[in-house]
Amino acid sequence: MTVMLKVNDTDQTRIPEYITVITWQQTFKDVDYKVQYAGQFDRKPGAYDFLPEGQEYLDDLKKLSLFITKSFTNGMNLNFAVENITDEEVEVLPYYDNQGRQINLTLQYKW
Repeated sequence: MTVMLKVNDTDQTRIPEYITVITWQQTFKDVDYKVQYAGQFDRKPGAYDFLPEGQEYLDDLKKLSLFITKSFTNGMNLNFAVENITDEEVEVLPYYDNQGRQINLTLQYKW
């Protein structure tokens, strides 16, 4: 398990003051599992951001993801990923939302 905490001391807009990433990674029966939570908090609004009355910061960016990987001895890898499990929708830039839930299944062969 890893924990990353970061504090930014800046006056730039949209740069989060606090960043957190918590990752849990484990292998069970030759299958790798990883769960990751990432969050960005206290982002100051820019000149083109419109906030509701009484709101001082932009909405927090939060993302919970799951990754499962199985490697085979013949050079094949099977990967399953669900990013942004909770389907958070937050404007990263004015009128541009972050990407919603993404589900990927990948089969890779190396020779």
